[in-house]
Amino acid sequence: MSSDSRNLAAAIVQSLVDRKAEDILILEISEVSLIADYFVLCTCRSNPHINSVNEALDQKAEELATTWHRKEGSAEAGWILHDFSSVIVHLFLPTQREYYSLERLWRDARPTPVEAFLTQDSDQT
Repeated sequence: MSSDSRNLAAAIVQSLVDRKAEDILILEISEVSLIADYFVLCTCRSNPHINSVNEALDQKAEELATTWHRKEGSAEAGWILHDFSSVIVHLFLPTQREYYSLERLWRDARPTPVEAFLTQDSDQT
């Protein structure tokens, strides 16, 4: 797992915290899957909230001069996925987070405390 992936995940997590996303969970999946290094999951309270968080991720990608490889879903569907290649971000409304239950599906992945990403030196991002 590269430090670039970790730095990207840290920047994403900070954006989620800044936009008041809830129940943020970071799963290190690199040891159980080849698709990415991290999954970042969060819950948004409403359609406007999920749209706000979605826009923040787009802005963060622009600031970091990176782009997502794929983006799926919508606020109306209750979920949005941003695939940044090494970091995949899942935005959910509460009912969709419970329905998809990615925490259970990826239970072999290693959860990492949000605080471990927020204490990173901001010069690295």
